[in-house]
Amino acid sequence: MLKHDNLQDADASHEGRCPPLTFSKRDGLLYMHNGDEWDSTFGCMVLDHPTFLWMEYAQKMMSWMLFAERFYEKPRLIVQLGLGAGALTRFCHARFPLARVEVVDINPAVIDACREMFCMPPEGERLALIEADAMDYVSAQEHRASVDILQMDLYLSEHDGPVGQGSAFYRACFDSLATDGMMTINIFGPDLAAVTRQNLQWLSELFDAVLRLPCEDNNILICFKRAPVIDMQQLKVKAAALESLTGIPASSWVFFRRDGEALDREKALELEAVV
Repeated sequence: MLKHDNLQDADASHEGRCPPLTFSKRDGLLYMHNGDEWDSTFGCMVLDHPTFLWMEYAQKMMSWMLFAERFYEKPRLIVQLGLGAGALTRFCHARFPLARVEVVDINPAVIDACREMFCMPPEGERLALIEADAMDYVSAQEHRASVDILQMDLYLSEHDGPVGQGSAFYRACFDSLATDGMMTINIFGPDLAAVTRQNLQWLSELFDAVLRLPCEDNNILICFKRAPVIDMQQLKVKAAALESLTGIPASSWVFFRRDGEALDREKALELEAVV
């Protein structure tokens, strides 16, 4: 277990909400934990390849790339709500050199840890790490209809549902998205099925369509401000190209069942989850 004392003294205003951070190294990975190592893990970084997405849920948070009209081209603004160990931030910064990446986290210790220990790229024209409440960010007038891609991974611990979930928060997220904007959400909680159903209910009141992409212990929801036209053959081609380009196993995600047909492949996109 690694401890970084200077990063464990959270601001007094966050005391009780943001447990002290701890860190561990094993098998070539650097992990960030909030509290005890076995309590909650915010994420990890491959020490020899910092921009690689190691964790399955982080890979699937990038599934919006399958539905962008030309996924290999560059969105203008990618916003990440919840920094964690910075995996999505490093990936997006490396893969989309023409995009601006803005990351919002309420915990200054997390931001400092990423700057000092998790190979965060330099901040400037292409990257901003913002200490703020996610609701304040997405509800700000200057962000209205400005975000191309919104990635939400907001947790205080693995024992809670997503922070900020609810009709008002998702309305603000929806309003912050550009016309063809997309949002991916990491859903985790003690009763995953119930948390997923509740979040789908809130999201279905706002978004044209929502897809579910299961993980080992999570669900990733892909929310479309404008419903996509899904061509299976084109989607499979995109998935193969994405896999070749990034090493993310996207081809295994693209399997849709027909009415009444049981999934013969786990962890695949479920077309019937479109709402």
